[in-house]
Amino acid sequence: MDSIAGLIPLFPYVGIPLAVLGVLPTLYTCLKCLLTLRLVRSTLYRSGVTNATTRSSFLSGIIEIEIPRKRLTPLDRDDPRYFELCPHPTLLRGGTWTLFQWKQMTIGLKSYRVQFHDEVRMPQAEVEFEPLIAFLLDRGAVPNPAGFALLWHSGLWTPAGTKLLSSPRGAEAVLSVTASDDSDGILSLALDWEPEWQKHHATSLPPYWIRIEGPPARKKLSEAIDSQEGNSTKNDEKRPDSANKSTTILTNDFDPAIHLHLTASGLSDALYEIPFPTPIKPTYDSPTHSHPSITHLLPAPIHPTIPSSSSAAWFATATTALHTLSPHPSLWSFALPSPLTHLALRPTIPLGALDLLHLIPRSPTWRAPQPSAETALMLRQQAEQAALMQRIASMREEERILDRVERSRVVGERMVREGQEGAARWQRERLEERRREEEELVEAVRSVRCEVRMVARVGVRWLVGEGDVVVEGMGLEVGAKEGRAAEEGEEERDGKGEVLGKEVLVTVVERVLYLLVEDSDLAVGVVEILELWKEWGEVSGMTVQHLHMLRGTLRSFAYAALIMDIIKEAATTQASSVVSDLQECLGAWKKVRLG
Repeated sequence: MDSIAGLIPLFPYVGIPLAVLGVLPTLYTCLKCLLTLRLVRSTLYRSGVTNATTRSSFLSGIIEIEIPRKRLTPLDRDDPRYFELCPHPTLLRGGTWTLFQWKQMTIGLKSYRVQFHDEVRMPQAEVEFEPLIAFLLDRGAVPNPAGFALLWHSGLWTPAGTKLLSSPRGAEAVLSVTASDDSDGILSLALDWEPEWQKHHATSLPPYWIRIEGPPARKKLSEAIDSQEGNSTKNDEKRPDSANKSTTILTNDFDPAIHLHLTASGLSDALYEIPFPTPIKPTYDSPTHSHPSITHLLPAPIHPTIPSSSSAAWFATATTALHTLSPHPSLWSFALPSPLTHLALRPTIPLGALDLLHLIPRSPTWRAPQPSAETALMLRQQAEQAALMQRIASMREEERILDRVERSRVVGERMVREGQEGAARWQRERLEERRREEEELVEAVRSVRCEVRMVARVGVRWLVGEGDVVVEGMGLEVGAKEGRAAEEGEEERDGKGEVLGKEVLVTVVERVLYLLVEDSDLAVGVVEILELWKEWGEVSGMTVQHLHMLRGTLRSFAYAALIMDIIKEAATTQASSVVSDLQECLGAWKKVRLG
């Protein structure tokens, strides 16, 4: 008892320090929690998150944060902030969507439990995939073919970091797949943007719109001379050359360009370009715009009175192919139909048909050799002529010994007989000639088939010769009569005859599409040829009746050949495949998480 009583005075000196040491971890946790809470609130404030709720547990050191989750919608295109970056983007993980300015709506709360301030992150925002892609394309982003192909085939298992959209320079990622920690089974994407990547502005065409220029305006030469001011002597020198004929000249005036809007189903709207710069809105609801009539090119669901959608399909395919070959393509809404691209890659038009249509110089390469038949015909004609002359000579000898009355009767009978024999001979020759022509037609449609490029090249030469095509600066500036001779000279100079390069093809097809918008009758004629072309390539091939029909529709045939050629050129580029993959991805992922 005495020993225990002796230890009692030691308890305050030993027990109290031990008790203090026991609560030090708790005190440390509380102080650390207070400090972390302050840092978390400071981080949220600097990141622009002012409506977050924070709660802390001092004993456990856990801080609970509730941050609103946003649903994003791009601003209206006429909003001044549409092409601007956010002045104060967040620095938190998952907040890459704050680089741009959006319409925002709170759709819920996302809770986080953290112990350190650097664990704070922004909730991923929800946004519809198609408007997001359109918004980034409008700023100048470029689809990555490999990225969309991988996304379409792999889905949520697409590796993080896969680029879907690249910068205008093509190296940096604008939109990429990111880890799906906060996506709840929804595709998770991340954004990136630099101010120097901004290439588009309010007056640029919106995505899914294309601009096609009209052909140069033409007018009577006499009208052009009368409208010119200056020396009357020059006018007097020009008038005699154009007094008795209708001649057209190329002026510096162009018809107003047309803006076309294409969706996944085809053409949906068209507008004439206004002559002065103005902000262009995707809806084009400004009263200053005028609309050309495009009912003959609209898909059937849009315009139910159209009996067939073949015109819409061909026009949308040609327009997409044209823009695919442009230096900066941005028309990603309509995918080139695979049946039409396969058709364009397949030789279809017989070489003999081009010969008989006088689109190429007369060529014996496709004709079967028939020297024996021609020689036999010539020998038979010579024998018949010799026999006729001998018979006439003998008849005249016999007529000399007859009296006058009898000789008159015999001569009359001989002349009637000679006339009948001559008519029969002429009829036989015509039948033989017709038979040879029919055989030649059959042989022509069965001859070797040409590549689309060759048909388009001879077609554009014919159009140049007719004065329908004038391409400035491309070596095709020729008049209505000198076109064919000028093209032959060009062929001799370059040694290859290649007058339909990529730039010329794009320029000519652009003006052909313009004419198809303006002239519904021409569009119907060209589409009829294209439908026949499809039948020739897929079913039966060209027939003699088709060849006869083409002789009266050479202009439509030449336009159709140019359209087929540009489809072929576009089908061989990598950009043609990205449209189908992009549209498939947009259909599979209606909404995505952006962070």
